[in-house]
Amino acid sequence: HAADHERTASLLEDHYIDMIQRGEQSAVLEWLGTLPPEMMESRPRLWLAKGWASVITLDSPQAEACAEKAEALIPSDGTSDQLKGEAKSLRILTQIFAGKVVSTEEISSTFSLLDEENDFLHGMLYFNLSIHYVMLGETARALESYAETLRVIKDLNNPLLSIITQVQIGETRQVRGALGLSERAFQQVIQYARETLGERTFLLAMPLISYSDLLREQNRFDEAVRHAEQGIAFAQLWQPIASMDGQIALARIEAAQNRWDEAFARLDQAIRI
Repeated sequence: HAADHERTASLLEDHYIDMIQRGEQSAVLEWLGTLPPEMMESRPRLWLAKGWASVITLDSPQAEACAEKAEALIPSDGTSDQLKGEAKSLRILTQIFAGKVVSTEEISSTFSLLDEENDFLHGMLYFNLSIHYVMLGETARALESYAETLRVIKDLNNPLLSIITQVQIGETRQVRGALGLSERAFQQVIQYARETLGERTFLLAMPLISYSDLLREQNRFDEAVRHAEQGIAFAQLWQPIASMDGQIALARIEAAQNRWDEAFARLDQAIRI
């Protein structure tokens, strides 16, 4: 049995990044759940695996705790810069998701820890930098940084980051008033998600909900409702809280049609979620 645990731990250490990139975070967490807790005490990579999986299941506090745990276990002799860079990337992402503004310097200093060829982490850091710029209102720089994210991960099999980045590009273009470019970005990412991961992937939730918000802005209410409802259905497969954006999108559509009672009822539902 100990040998089985050892094998599971080693397989996870070797493959968790590939699994995360394909959106298989639930499997990572299930595998980790089969290991005896003491096994985690000397293996920082297992904490990183749990941390990335937690980010994607939208459990930011757990992800941040895992990043800290990993950092505490990484030897400080300079042989483990890669792992340090990965733990820092994970921590920066969880902080950004929690709405904290991370300094450009902290993101830049993390880049310097990484090997040239670590495209996954370079992609994550460019993504972090992009969100950082969005939070500062620097949308042109954000778009450049998102483009860099996609360039870096082009040769990776990383549909997860690619889809999230393309959705953010669409949203950022919408904020800048480039509605035609925004629509094209959403249509392309929906097609990409279907071609890459199939018609039933939970990752369709984000582009469908974001696209519905753009359709609302153009007063295309019937299409907007259809996209939001589809997006909510996919979000439910992922994590109920992921459907909150869809409920807010529908509330805005109802408000735009002067259906205020329905809009407020829906916002109450979103708050409950």
